[in-house]
Amino acid sequence: MKPLRQGINEYLEYRWRLGFKLQDAKYRLLGFASFMEQNQAKHVTTELALAFATMNTEATPATWATRLGTIRRFAIYWSAIDPKTEIPHKNLLPITYPRRTPYIYSDAEIIKLLNPECGGFSCNQFDQHVYCVLFGLLTVTGMRVAEALNLECTDVDLQHGIITVRQSKFRKSRHIPIHKSTVEVLRKFSIYREQHLSHPVISRFLVNHKGNALNIWTVDWVFRKRLIQIGIAKPKEHCNPRVVDLRHRFAVMTLLQWYKQNVVSIDTHIPLLSTYLGHVCPTGTYWYLTATPELLKFIVSRCEKYKKESKS
Repeated sequence: MKPLRQGINEYLEYRWRLGFKLQDAKYRLLGFASFMEQNQAKHVTTELALAFATMNTEATPATWATRLGTIRRFAIYWSAIDPKTEIPHKNLLPITYPRRTPYIYSDAEIIKLLNPECGGFSCNQFDQHVYCVLFGLLTVTGMRVAEALNLECTDVDLQHGIITVRQSKFRKSRHIPIHKSTVEVLRKFSIYREQHLSHPVISRFLVNHKGNALNIWTVDWVFRKRLIQIGIAKPKEHCNPRVVDLRHRFAVMTLLQWYKQNVVSIDTHIPLLSTYLGHVCPTGTYWYLTATPELLKFIVSRCEKYKKESKS
């Protein structure tokens, strides 16, 4: 039987060919190989996998679960070669991420956020325009911030009203149809961009006044400063609303719109929302949904209607 380290390298090569990045998993598995060699262990066991996963006593339970999950996936692969391999139970160390309650911005707050006259920008006029377009695009599409920042000019098809997101999370690409009002805003920005940047450094659609790519950390800083200026956030607060909450808002508002349109089967529409948001399955979409008073009102109303119909 081939050595465990060789098997791990072959496993990694196999997964890489399938398109997985496995940057962190590579170091975990190679560390596990060293751990097995130090313990002179020839076969993967649940006890050894658990000991390796929890060896850093200062790490969080979520980190332990992630490490064990990496070993478990390899063990499934390795068990076909080594029948004595033990596969750790899926729920031995369940991953429990503390979900921060999202902030669902109101329509009035979005109007303030996207209005340059409300102040809050310390950057020049061109960058003010860019950030307003960026925050507006995140609001109406629910895109991830990195996806919006990585858009090339050729990815924004204003003639057909389609934005193409290429090789995003999970190495997935998708097309995002946009409303004609959004197309008009982006068209005006394209003209503005060409007038003020005759020779941009890169071909990104959203760039700063020097023609360089926007930095995701700078975007976060500008967004927080903007929220403080318009009274949504407070200085020196750690639990202020975040830019990612725009993605939460999009998911919630889409669901709310379906209820208002009296869509019969919400469940069958969730995969459509998942595809639009770039999730590989609805589970990721549920993370972005949260209860709001207006949404709960529609849900209760529908439940009461169903209850009355079932009795008649």
